[in-house]
Amino acid sequence: MRYLTVDELYTRRGQPEMLRLAGIVDGEPNLPKITSAIGSAEAEATSYLSGRYSAEQLPATPESAPDVLKDMVAVLAHRRLAGSVQVAAALEAEAVEARSWLSRAARGIVSLGLASQPPVDRGAAQILVTQSNTGTALTFSGLEDW
Repeated sequence: MRYLTVDELYTRRGQPEMLRLAGIVDGEPNLPKITSAIGSAEAEATSYLSGRYSAEQLPATPESAPDVLKDMVAVLAHRRLAGSVQVAAALEAEAVEARSWLSRAARGIVSLGLASQPPVDRGAAQILVTQSNTGTALTFSGLEDW
């Protein structure tokens, strides 16, 4: 899946910052590092969304990807470019929020805005509890024996 181009990353997160984080190789911006960060971010987003959406339902090209998905992937790519260096708290918080949003999209709580959306499971969890003949209470630690 491809959701974001290098130029879109620059537009969403700032070209000077992306180039600074990627570094210079032989006098040129390290584009392989940038495309690798985008690819990793796209793979992470797909890992969340593939539990709900089939490959045919997810955007196949950046042109078909919704802006909100591009925004989330751009944040994750930015964070990946930063690598192991200490990042600003704001960027770390944005990455956490992007992952939270992707998780909500995977559960159908928020929408990607795609033409084809899978149905949302609105069923409620049901639990059956019975009283044992020993009168013991059902606890998390007691579940280990089941």
